[in-house]
Amino acid sequence: MRYRLRTLLIATAVVGAILGLVMETARSIRPTNYHWLSAEFTEMPSRDVSLEEWLGRQPGVTSVHVDRETNGIRITWSMSRDLMGQPPLPDVRGNFDRLGYKGLKAYDEH
Repeated sequence: MRYRLRTLLIATAVVGAILGLVMETARSIRPTNYHWLSAEFTEMPSRDVSLEEWLGRQPGVTSVHVDRETNGIRITWSMSRDLMGQPPLPDVRGNFDRLGYKGLKAYDEH
């Protein structure tokens, strides 16, 4: 009985150490991912500077590009996130109205 308990304790400690190592590794690996979306509106600001600046300030975002289309925009950005999904993706759609993009007609995330 004494040896079984010791074996269980050792196995628990080894598994815990391995899980800790895996979690730290997942947090330290930060590949760059590319995201893009397109949206159409009934009303847009004359310039997209506020959107570009806001998105560029979000955690993990490394570059932002906004293209104008007839009634909308196409946004492309790159982001460095760890394998645990941190930091989270910015809520671009939720901030359109605040940034001057009104009357969302179409939205497509790629």
